Formats: sequence, structure tokens, C-alpha cells
Amino acid sequence: MERNTYSQGQLTLSPVTDFSTVTGASFFTGDEDIDDFFWHDAAQHYRDGMAVTYSLCHEHGQRPLALVSLQNDAIRLTPEARTRLGYPYRSTPAVKIGRLGVQQDLQGARHRHSVA
Repeated sequence: MERNTYSQGQLTLSPVTDFSTVTGASFFTGDEDIDDFFWHDAAQHYRDGMAVTYSLCHEHGQRPLALVSLQNDAIRLTPEARTRLGYPYRSTPAVKIGRLGVQQDLQGARHRHSVA
């Protein structure tokens, strides 16, 4: 299994490094803003170290079922919170979901169990 990849049954979550695999022909959410991000911006965010996009596939290498773009972040703690928690640092690491998109044909309650 490649680094930063997670598999559970037939589902695999893995980082996207070849963004030609998430073009309109292979990935379409129906939301113009989300689609535009994954088609045009996600690769640059990856190259700039701003975000890593992960692909959820039913079988490794197949058409993506969903894409999620994750970013590093931090939660800033007030002095009161640090004292109450016994945490000496001013902030704690966090992960932020920058964008999340699901294939349009899989959206909705009628598909809830189709890929489980």
C-alpha cells in the first residue's frame, strides 16, 4: 500500500498526484464552484504545499467517488483555555476540509448504501 493511503474493504482513500484523473470526464459533482476547484485549482494548491487532495475510489485506480482537499490549520487557544486544559502551547494542530465533492450520480439518499 502506498504512503498515506487507507483501504477498507473495496474502498480506497489515496492522495491525488496526477490531477488529469479528476477532469470533467472522470469527476463531476454538479456544483460549479466545487468542480472548478478540483479541475483547475487543486493541482496548484498541491504544488504550493497548501493542500492535499484525496480520492475515494471503489477499487484502486477506478473513477473517483469523492474528492476531499485537506489543509493544515491551527486552533488558537486563549490563556484561560490553556490553563483549564493544562496545555502549554498557544495553539494546537488541526486539519481543515478545504473542499469536499461527491460524484453527482452518487449524491442523495437513494445511493446511501450503494458503495458501502
